[in-house]
Formats: sequence, structure tokens, C-alpha cells
Amino acid sequence: MAAFDDSLVRMIELARWYNQNQGQRNEATTRLQLIDRLIYDCLGWTREQVQAEERVGTDYTDYTFSFPRRSLILEAKREGTFLE
Repeated sequence: MAAFDDSLVRMIELARWYNQNQGQRNEATTRLQLIDRLIYDCLGWTREQVQAEERVGTDYTDYTFSFPRRSLILEAKREGTFLE
């Protein structure tokens, strides 16, 4: 249960930080300041389990999660951009 509690505390801290530091981040800065912190610090993924910019055909994924095999792909966008 401690791991869950630690993750929850980190998520709350990240949400607080975000609310105090909103801005117009481009995709790279959004990844660095928000998404990476969420993935590694809050959700507990390790860098060995995540591949950035994996080539898939002619495209690239922003994040590919493997545990033990590819199980999730995450697309990052600049702050304020929503997929429809």
C-alpha cells in the first residue's frame, strides 16, 4: 500500500505544481516537465520499460511502454492541444 500512497502524494504534488506553473509549453517541454514526471515519478514506470520515439512504419511513437511486451503507446502534444 505504501507504493500507492507514495504515487498518490506525487500526483497531488505534480497537480499543485502544474496549477502554479501553467503556460504555453511546446511538446518537448510538456514531456519534460509533466509527462515524464507523471510516468516515472508518479506511476512508477522505469526507463527500461519505456522507449521514446520508437519507429512504427513511417511514424514514431512518443512513448512505447513494454512490460514484458509492448502494451501501451502514448502520444504527447504541446500544452493546450487536444486530440479529437
